[in-house]
Amino acid sequence: AQYYARLNHIDEAEHVLRSAIKALPEERDLKVALVSLLAAHRGRDAAAKELDAMIASEPKNDELKLAQAQFYEQGKQEAQAEAIYQRVIAEAGSAPAGFMARNRLAVLRIQKNDIAGAEKLLAEVLEKNPRDNDALILRGNLSLAQKDPKAAIVDLRAVLRDQPNASGVMRALARAHLANGEPALAEETMRRAVDANPSDPGARLDLAQLLAQLGKPEQAKPVIDELVKQHP
Repeated sequence: AQYYARLNHIDEAEHVLRSAIKALPEERDLKVALVSLLAAHRGRDAAAKELDAMIASEPKNDELKLAQAQFYEQGKQEAQAEAIYQRVIAEAGSAPAGFMARNRLAVLRIQKNDIAGAEKLLAEVLEKNPRDNDALILRGNLSLAQKDPKAAIVDLRAVLRDQPNASGVMRALARAHLANGEPALAEETMRRAVDANPSDPGARLDLAQLLAQLGKPEQAKPVIDELVKQHP
């Protein structure tokens, strides 16, 4: 299907995906791929109708409802996305889909600067599932934004126990250590982020900026040189 799409043979790509969905009806990724194809080449209205039809035929499929909410998010239709997340929360409760919906709704709350609303949703997730990494990352970043680096460090370190090479988490943890007056730990964390993700330009740039901020321009320069070499 991707091959046909690259050749702009959209009818053939759509036919392949529809045949695949018929043969493998449990595969969510195929359905999402079809919706993405329709959105890109038939228009968002056609994609929305396809999603509606899928959900009508599988009204208890929370994964499809979450995909529909993300589709609306991508289209900047936050009100529709929020309504779907609320419905999934009400129907799924403490099932994994309910936690995912709360986390995604918390992101929308943060975007609206409704920090109290976001914190309430994250607390609901972490009360039932204290190792939910998405919720921990969100709460850690909120703590960092609210000038509470110690709380951020606790949450971000908890995530790294499960995802030791997560670049974004290590970068946030380095900022938290720096805000907490621990520059050596911040530098150590950023160097680990670069070592674990050598092709991540953001990690390398953060390390260079941190070294410059710590008064180590002679160490920052080779990091920048390598970044320019990798991404001229």
